[in-house]
Amino acid sequence: MPILKTVAVATILVTAAAATVLLLAPEHDGRDALEVDPSCTHLCDGEDGGFFGGDGGDGAYGGKGGNVWLKGNGGRGGDGVDAIYDATGTLIAPAVDGGAGGNGGLLTGSGGDGADGGNADSPNGDAAAGNANAK
Repeated sequence: MPILKTVAVATILVTAAAATVLLLAPEHDGRDALEVDPSCTHLCDGEDGGFFGGDGGDGAYGGKGGNVWLKGNGGRGGDGVDAIYDATGTLIAPAVDGGAGGNGGLLTGSGGDGADGGNADSPNGDAAAGNANAK
């Protein structure tokens, strides 16, 4: 029986230590995408929050929001980028979708919001909507 008592006491101590670490550990918020890399212009992901807690950083230009491990909210996805057309209305670069929100914490927290996509309308109208002036 002494071995069983030793195992039980050890289990209780380890559980108490783990709970204390979770409650007292420093939380670290992830940085927003443009804080991490101010020169980023396409699909810039937010930084993940700390392991023990903290919110994820926001994405930019269609990038994903940062994830969180145990406690905290995921970062918001970055808004998409509008399509680029030349002077004649010819598509140069397609619109970029909005980024997905980051995952919330395993213990507490919510996932981040997804972002709005970029506008794909040409300067001559929206071909998908049947605009006769669209090219």
